[in-house]
Amino acid sequence: MTKKRNHNGRYNNKMAWLDAFERLANDVLGAEEAHTAAQIQTLVKDWYENTLSQENVETDDSLQQAIDCLTAEVMADMPERFFQVLSKAVDDDEVSRWIYSILMLGRFFEQSLQESRLNDL
Repeated sequence: MTKKRNHNGRYNNKMAWLDAFERLANDVLGAEEAHTAAQIQTLVKDWYENTLSQENVETDDSLQQAIDCLTAEVMADMPERFFQVLSKAVDDDEVSRWIYSILMLGRFFEQSLQESRLNDL
């Protein structure tokens, strides 16, 4: 997914990953089936909110260590300007926790798909 710039040339801060799913679904399904795309977006949104509401999701130590290492790599590869903007707002540990949570969320999404918990997609 490419980042979109607003009229000031800055990146839009809106988390638009659900919008990307909707656009993809609309492209694949066609305009006449756009209601299906809305259903998919609703399913993903419901899964996302349910996943965020769960506490203490179990992960094994090796997975956690691998995600920690990947988090460090993502932070090291982050564009400098992006990192500077984030660093002005929050400390490095908070940035690291945010990236870690995104990576874990991706892992949980993958598991849900593989375990057929999102069959309606």
